[in-house]
This record gives sequence, structure tokens and C-alpha cells, in this order.
Amino acid sequence: MAETPTDPPTAALPAAMKAAQSEALTAINASLQDLRTRFDGTDEDSYATRLELRNHISDLADAANAIGRPSGSRINLGRTVTDDGYDPEAAAADRDSGIEHVSAADQARQRHDTMIGLLTPTIDSLRAAGFAVDTKLTFVEPPEYREYQDMAASDARTSATQEALKQIEQSAPRLQGSDPKFANALQNLVRQGSDLDQQWQPAFQHKVAYALQDLEKTPAGPVTLSNETRAEMTRLAASAAAWQGVRQRLTENAEVVGSDEAFFEGDDATTAILDLYNERAGVLDGDDDS
Repeated sequence: MAETPTDPPTAALPAAMKAAQSEALTAINASLQDLRTRFDGTDEDSYATRLELRNHISDLADAANAIGRPSGSRINLGRTVTDDGYDPEAAAADRDSGIEHVSAADQARQRHDTMIGLLTPTIDSLRAAGFAVDTKLTFVEPPEYREYQDMAASDARTSATQEALKQIEQSAPRLQGSDPKFANALQNLVRQGSDLDQQWQPAFQHKVAYALQDLEKTPAGPVTLSNETRAEMTRLAASAAAWQGVRQRLTENAEVVGSDEAFFEGDDATTAILDLYNERAGVLDGDDDS
């Protein structure tokens, strides 16, 4: 089996690439020297100018480091920036100062574009010599935003669980005549759901989704749910493959006709269902195949 070719280390680069690399570093170092001289000669009261020069110096120094230490024939001049989105306080401060507000993301884009613009001749020479130069600017969401998204998704699941439990509570009594064991299991599930901490638990949410799925196959179903809750319950039921059709698989190929005989083929199946709804430890461990 042939090995995947890898880029040679810097010392093993072809002469033309090493020459282009050396030329690029010489040009950047000259630019850095010029920028530092301008920075030192700028009055400290010229805050904006000094900040702009400092950014140019920092960016060019980073570029020199990337060019001087390529990954084989690849040079990474790209940047990854966290996009915190619109900042109303910063926007208000800019308005009060009479200046146009530019978001942090747009500032980062302008700064990156400026650097790449300054380096365009150097980048072209490096590419012509055979280097692959990445100049991509990538924006990523802040970690706290991803946490917020996770919380929002969790809130949606909890809200759907609450609505489903309400419908289960209303429907369970209608099964007392035809299927009292299942009705009792549903009522017990509703009692568990009165604990708000329980409603947040993914295992309990999956359990409610499966209870709802089974309920809707009885004469008491279907139940009325909002489109959002219907979609969330369907997703919860489908995402737990280990639980899918637990009640139906326990009865194997029995036809669902809404009677005790069709739903429960013996006490073992009934016990397993009740254990599931009562969160008995080990009920989902599965059988030993050995």
C-alpha cells in the first residue's frame, strides 16, 4: 500500500521556494522596520494612528512567522475570528462620539484585508515559487453563544415534554377500561414529570416521547399537539434507537389493537414496561448475547 506523500520540511524545500521565502522575509522585515520607525515617531495623543500602526506591526510579524515556518509547502496567513455579533453599547458609544459604528467583525475583516493587500506581491511570489498560501478569514461563534443555543434547544425539549405530559395526563384515564396497566404506567409517568428537574433530563424526555408514541396507537389517540411539540417528540423518539419501539418489541409481532392481549403477551412484558416508566435501574441494559 502506497504511503500518502507528505510535504518536505523547510530545510528540504527546493531552491526556488527557499529563495522566494527568503525574499519574502526580507521584504516583510523592511516593512516592519519602517512601521516601527513611524510608530515611534507618532505622538502619543494620536491614539487612532498608533493603534493602526500597532495592528500592522503585529499582523506583519505574524505573517513573517508563518512564512518563516511553513508546514512543508503550505503557508497559513489565514485568521480565525470570534464573531460576537452586534454590540449595542459600542454602537451607542460611537453614536455619542459622532462617529460611524463599525462592528468588531467588520473591523477584523478590514484589518485582515489590509494585511493581505500589503502582502499581495509577496503572496504572489510565494505562490509562483510553489507554495500553497492560505489567506482565508474564518468567523466562528463565541463559546457562550453555542452554550446559549444548547440551552435554547434544551428549553424547547422541556417545553415539548411539558405539553406532551399534559396530553398524556388527559388521555390516560380513557385507557383504564381497556388497558389499565398501561394507563397506570402513564399516570405514574405524569407524576414523575411533576418534578421540574425531571423534565430537564434527556432520558425522561425520551421516555415521554415513547409513551406518547405508544399512547397514540391506542383508542385514546391521537392527541392534539402543537406543530413544534409534535416535531420535537418525533425527534426524541427517533433519536434514541435503543428505545425505539420498546413496547412493540416486547410483544414482538403482536398486532396493536388496543387490548391487553395484543399489547401485553405475558407478565414479563408488562413488568418491563412499568420498570421503564418507573426508571428502574438496568431496564435498558439489554440482553446478554453471549
